[in-house]
Amino acid sequence: MKTLRYVLLLTCALCIALLYGCGSSAETAKDLAFSDISVKTEARDGFFGGRYASFEVSGSVTNNTGKPINADNLPSLKWGSGEAKPKLSQEKLLDKETCNVTWKEELTIKDNGIPEVVFSGGVGHSGLDDCQADLNRQLQGIAEGYASADA
Repeated sequence: MKTLRYVLLLTCALCIALLYGCGSSAETAKDLAFSDISVKTEARDGFFGGRYASFEVSGSVTNNTGKPINADNLPSLKWGSGEAKPKLSQEKLLDKETCNVTWKEELTIKDNGIPEVVFSGGVGHSGLDDCQADLNRQLQGIAEGYASADA
């Protein structure tokens, strides 16, 4: 019985140590702060009848921990089977705490519909929630514009 108690106590202590170690060294959602985010969308008719909506999301990102910003700690924009990876302003800025970031992509509008776009991965989306809602609102407006033109 005593041995079982020691094993359980040791196991709990080890789990707490692991959780504390992982939590203290990992970045959190508060570490990355996005600011001056702008959203631009554009509709385009394809030469052979396709319909497209392009978007560009750009702004500034700061890592409050003082660690470098790189593609591994930035979220991607995802939809259906697509993904827009973040692009940093210059490779030389990868060792900095603050730099400009851009997501840019063109989506195909099928059946006058467009998939919802979400930020995914990375350590946090602080400052991107309103941007995501605005981007989806603009993309949906493009799809609705095509739908009303077809009606």
